Amino acid sequence: MSELHTARFRLRLAAKADAPFFFELDADPAVMKYINGGTPSTLEETKAAAGRVEEVAQRTQGRFGVWLAFAKNDGAFAGWVLLRPDKANPDDWGVVELGYRLKQAWWRQGVATELSQRMLAYAFNEQGAREVYAIAMKDNLGSQAVMRKVGLVYSHDYDDTQFPGPAQRAVRYRLTADAYDT
Repeated sequence: MSELHTARFRLRLAAKADAPFFFELDADPAVMKYINGGTPSTLEETKAAAGRVEEVAQRTQGRFGVWLAFAKNDGAFAGWVLLRPDKANPDDWGVVELGYRLKQAWWRQGVATELSQRMLAYAFNEQGAREVYAIAMKDNLGSQAVMRKVGLVYSHDYDDTQFPGPAQRAVRYRLTADAYDT
């Protein structure tokens, strides 16, 4: 499904041509603080990321990927929400990762919660997922608060080396289909 909706947002599945949106978002050091220590992404990096996003969507026949969020009232780009198969087992579409990244102007307005709730409904009710998980740097308390608000439960701490920069302590939260409360 290439488009989803929430009360305030239209969500469109991202493609390689959407690199400018990724660049706009990732140019803010505050947005990147818990991704790579605050270094803005280059245009080349965001083009590569947009290409990887498109590959996930193509490989999963448009069922998973990154959805760009646009405000329904004025069309403003707010950020994105991600739902993708686990990188360690990309052919198992029953265990999927939830993620989100928002422009600062949209922080502390319930946007990450609203987008995450929609993606959980999509994962469990429309895609038959068995589990949805999310990860965050241990110091990213705001992201963890969103995870708890939408029903994910703390699973464990670990050392995260997937992002550029020094290894940092990370946390994983999860929610199973059996525990999901529609």
